Parts: sequence; structure tokens; C-alpha cells
Amino acid sequence: MARKLLILGLALLAIFAVVTVVFVPRLAVQAHQRAVIQELSLWEAEYGRASTASEAIRTAEMIKYVQTYYQPREGYRGSEASENVLQSQRQETIDAMVAALRSFTGEDFGENADEWFVYLGSNQTSD
Repeated sequence: MARKLLILGLALLAIFAVVTVVFVPRLAVQAHQRAVIQELSLWEAEYGRASTASEAIRTAEMIKYVQTYYQPREGYRGSEASENVLQSQRQETIDAMVAALRSFTGEDFGENADEWFVYLGSNQTSD
């Protein structure tokens, strides 16, 4: 009887170890990705407009930052659904920033932050 209990205990411990090693980190990443989604949404509202040269430059800086901000990769994987929502919000945020720059400048460099920097730097006027 003691041997059966020992085997059962070891089996439960093995299951617990697998769950802890495999699923807990993924749940933590998913929770972090939800926070990143909220942050991106706030940035969309904050930088999705540009009415001065300094705001336009900051918006261009944010495009570059958002493009690389907590991208899913090995070691930072959530669920497929979580990652899809994250990438969707990322693109929505970038699209709003690009639209703000287009509206402010009348130019269109798409998502290329470097080209926006060059243009904004050579056409900068004081706020």
C-alpha cells in the first residue's frame, strides 16, 4: 500500500512539474501581453495625432518603438489568440500614428520611421 501511495505521489509530482514548467510561464506571458495591448492602445490615442513638428517627430519615434515593442518570439510566447490580438493592436496603433503624420505633413512614408525622421528633420519648423 505504501508503495502505491509513493508511486501515486511521484506521478502527481511529475504532473505538477510539467504543468508548472510548461503552462505557468505561458500564462504569465499572456497576462503581460494583455498589459502590452493596453499600453499600445493608450499610445494609439496619445500619438495618433500630430499638430506640431515636435509631436510629429515624437510620433515617428514611437512608430519605430512600437514596431519592436514586445514582439512574440521564442521565450515570449502566449496563446495564438493572445498573440493575434497583440499584433492586431500593434498594427492599429502604427496605422493611427502613420495617419497622423500623413495628415500633418501631407506626405506618405508609410511605416518607415527612418524616412519620416529624414523628412521631418529637413522640414522642421518651430512649434
